[in-house]
Amino acid sequence: MAVALAALDATVVVCGPGGTERRVPADAFHLTPQEAPVQRHTVLRDDELITAVEVPGTAWPSAYVKVRERASYEFALVSAAALVDLAADGTLRAARVALGGVAHKPWVLDGITPLVAGLRPADTAALHAAVGPLFEEARPPAGEGFKADLARRATVRALRDAAAVREGDR
Repeated sequence: MAVALAALDATVVVCGPGGTERRVPADAFHLTPQEAPVQRHTVLRDDELITAVEVPGTAWPSAYVKVRERASYEFALVSAAALVDLAADGTLRAARVALGGVAHKPWVLDGITPLVAGLRPADTAALHAAVGPLFEEARPPAGEGFKADLARRATVRALRDAAAVREGDR
C-alpha cells in the first residue's frame, strides 16, 4: 500500500500526546537506513499513531503492477504504481510513478513527466527508451542487478495499464 500511496501523493496524519497532529507526505513516511538515527522504519515517534490517510482526489486513471518470483510469494521483487494524465488525442500529458521493492521505502520517479509527455502509451518501445535514463544511475546491491531492468519494465507496464483504464478498448 505504501507504493500506491506515494504515487497518489497521499498524506499520512499522525497524532501524538495531547492530540497534536502532524501531516507527513506518504513518500517521506518510511525511512531508509541512512535517514533513521536508530533502527526505525518510519517517521512515527514512540508516542504517535496514524489517525488518517488523506488521498487527494484525482481524475487520472491509475494502475498497480506487482512482479513476484512465484505466485505463492507475498512480497514483490518490484512493484510500480502509476497515474497518468492523458490528452484528448490519447498521448501522455503527465505521469506520476512510484516503485516498490527497489529501496527501503517507495521510490517516486521524479522527472518522469518530461520524459513521457507526448508519447502514446501503446508505444512500448518509445516508453522504454523514454524512461531508461531514470534507471541508468541505479546501483543495486550484489545479487539484485536484475532489479533495475525489472523496475524499468514494471514502470512501462504500469503506465500502459493506467492509460488502458481510460482508453478502454481504444
